[in-house]
Amino acid sequence: MAHIWACSAPEPPTPDPPDDTAREPARCVATDPTVEGTPGPDRWEAVPAEVSGFDQLHWDGARRCAHEALLGGAAVGDVDDDGDLDVFLPVLGGPDGLWLNDGSGTFAQAAHWQGSPQSSSGALFVDVDGDRDLDLFVASLGPDPALLYINDGNGGFREEAAPRGASLWTPTDEAIGDCADNFGVSAADVDADGDLDLFVASWQPRAELGTTRRNRLLLNEGDGTFVDGTTAWGLDALADRAPFGALFADLDGDAWPEMHLVGDWQTSGLWRNDGMRLKPVDSLVYSDENGMGSDLGDVDGDGDLDWFVGSIRDPAPECPDGWGCSGNRLYAWTGTEHLDVSESAGVIEGQWTWGSAFVDRDLDGDLDLVLTGGFPVDPFRQRAGTVYDNDGSGRFTAATCEAGWTWASQGRTVIPLDADRDGVLDLLLVDAVERPTLWRGRVAEPRGWLGVELEQPGANPFGIGARIRIQPTPGAPWQLRLLHANTLYLGGPAPEIHVGMGSHTGSAHRLEVHWPDGAVDRYDDVGPGRVRLVRP
Repeated sequence: MAHIWACSAPEPPTPDPPDDTAREPARCVATDPTVEGTPGPDRWEAVPAEVSGFDQLHWDGARRCAHEALLGGAAVGDVDDDGDLDVFLPVLGGPDGLWLNDGSGTFAQAAHWQGSPQSSSGALFVDVDGDRDLDLFVASLGPDPALLYINDGNGGFREEAAPRGASLWTPTDEAIGDCADNFGVSAADVDADGDLDLFVASWQPRAELGTTRRNRLLLNEGDGTFVDGTTAWGLDALADRAPFGALFADLDGDAWPEMHLVGDWQTSGLWRNDGMRLKPVDSLVYSDENGMGSDLGDVDGDGDLDWFVGSIRDPAPECPDGWGCSGNRLYAWTGTEHLDVSESAGVIEGQWTWGSAFVDRDLDGDLDLVLTGGFPVDPFRQRAGTVYDNDGSGRFTAATCEAGWTWASQGRTVIPLDADRDGVLDLLLVDAVERPTLWRGRVAEPRGWLGVELEQPGANPFGIGARIRIQPTPGAPWQLRLLHANTLYLGGPAPEIHVGMGSHTGSAHRLEVHWPDGAVDRYDDVGPGRVRLVRP
């Protein structure tokens, strides 16, 4: 039954030093066509640090592996089960920070949190032991091991990576060496046994491709302990890839999720899951040259998941040596294969694209696209990201300034979240050299929305991997959302989905939950607002 819930790149140059002073959002300027114009009525507004509470720099400025300028992650989830979303912020040079939400979208550091002083990169809140509270996995840069914090059910955490087989490190492990370069972490039931496994992506410089086994698939034993399944699942072949992250989704309905690998140096691609191994799909369609941020969503309303990959679009007449500059990519899923529709969809233009996320910013029912950008080389030093508005058919137009997305610095991850639970999605932006920023979503007119969280018995209680279909009114187009635990470039979203319903402010006419094991539950008159759907 349904219950209302009460709620990439050349070798990096020496980066610009961190700036701990507050920065005003940049004005839209005519010299940059992606941000020309004025903010519209449906927009995001930057929340000052003294209001949001985020006053911690991501990086202390010290060099460890020469790749610090690539980092800036976060994880979002309700760690204390009070109905609002909290935030974990990794720090290079530590200590990390856990920031608790007071319910209004204002955050304060948790007094009980004992953060690690090591160099942390990507992070994800995920229930690894099946007790329906969110644990925390944190990847690392340099020789430090990964961290796995187990939630005690009251929002307190114990670090248990080593005894649970998830530290990714042993003293003799040649795959780690002095610089692990672990980046994004994702969770999915890769072997379809009912629990959540972990994939940790490890980027590497182009000169090191093929030299070491860095990426890891950790298979869950059902109780939150892990064994290394990298070799058994055919992923030693990833030694010649340089992924920043991976996104898992079952494309063919067989309950075995496929892996969308997002890689630098032209190494992105799809890996098919046959139930025993993940196998690369050889295809020239995956033509992004510097895959960094990425997301999955049904952008054209045809009922399947399309794949966006952010890359580099250099305005120079000729591409500089060391990186490609052909821009972002959108791969539309036809039911059997991907088609490159980047040009017709209008998403190629951008700049040095890092964080990428589909988000219905105006609650009109289709998925728009928000991107971060910036890198400490000309002409990418102080550049805004990009916002693309979807016309409902999967065709996009730039609306960066209209959407208020005018931050001009070194944006890395971006995570949509409803921080103040008003039904309009906000954004968490993590910058490589400046303080994180919360961007509050605003819409001009009352619009309907539905927020959905799932609950099921077993070792995957949040239903990670489920597809949710919503029909707001009789005869209206169906909307598809994937409930996932994929990385949005070093950043993990909360295990919930959010749907805009336009002018319809009542309950959703129909809703279907396609659970990861293939079972389907159907509901009528769901919502409005936030609901938790409990599997019978």
